[in-house]
Amino acid sequence: MQDVAAAAGVSLASVSRVLRNPDSASPELTKRVQAAVDRLGYSPSPIASSMSGAHSPIVGVVVPTLANAFFSQSLQAMSSELENSGFQMMIGTHEYDDQREENAIRAFLRWNPVALIVTGIHHARGAVRLLSGAECPVYEMWDFTRRPVDNIIGFSMEGAGRAVAKHLIEKQRRNIVFVGHILARDPRARMRAEAFMETVRDHDGVEGHVVEVTERNVAAGDAILRRILKETPDVDGIAFSGDAVALGGLSAAADLGVRVPGDLSVIGFGDLDPGRASHPPLTTIRPPHREMGRLIAQSILRNATRPDTERQIVDLGFELIQRGST
Repeated sequence: MQDVAAAAGVSLASVSRVLRNPDSASPELTKRVQAAVDRLGYSPSPIASSMSGAHSPIVGVVVPTLANAFFSQSLQAMSSELENSGFQMMIGTHEYDDQREENAIRAFLRWNPVALIVTGIHHARGAVRLLSGAECPVYEMWDFTRRPVDNIIGFSMEGAGRAVAKHLIEKQRRNIVFVGHILARDPRARMRAEAFMETVRDHDGVEGHVVEVTERNVAAGDAILRRILKETPDVDGIAFSGDAVALGGLSAAADLGVRVPGDLSVIGFGDLDPGRASHPPLTTIRPPHREMGRLIAQSILRNATRPDTERQIVDLGFELIQRGST
């Protein structure tokens, strides 16, 4: 910065003002400083800025995995909103491991991020302590509660679990199954499964079961449907916790000669593109993937200029998209 100040013929404080808040400097000063920056190839160090007490331009995001298209759509929407702001997203994953999530949160907070985004509302005690003490806005996404750590923009997992059960029951299905992904480690799938079973218990004459898969792919869906039909041959409705697994179930049903939806109704979760082109097209829950990311990014940008902005507690809801599989 001293080199830039000397080259531009201005004070060090003027350079700092232009780089930190260009709107606060005159056009002439900004032009002179920017010309010197360009000529010298100067790039401000976010590490040095964070060490000096200012927030770095980093937006930290912690998601369970990048292999799940659900989360990638939210991340893409965030990135699109933030790309011209001067902020840079950094992403960490934890693969549904509480300790790894806590480690990722701690690592991001060392950078003094402008904001920190985490997935869901269930965190280990150490992670909650870190989030509660963070000196930047914290956002929880992909779930909803009226008592978040700070900001929350998401939707109800319990609501989604109840919705798929009610839909199958309304279709006169009386022996229904929820297929969930690693339920002991994935709290969002577990909440949907629990709400599914609560809804079953509220309806006389309906039986419900929960079955677990360890992968979120077509092969897992194919294998689990074959197993379900072998163990529970009178099953007539299945709700899968992800579209990819549901598509595997549809493939297995076709191979076994099981008519969908005649013999078996199938519903997914996620509204991924392949489900619209499957045979039959897949009924599914459509989460607000992109809207979550977009609104979180917009809130971060508002907070950056107006730190007194009211915190966000937003339930975006979801849609049940009925197609041919039910």
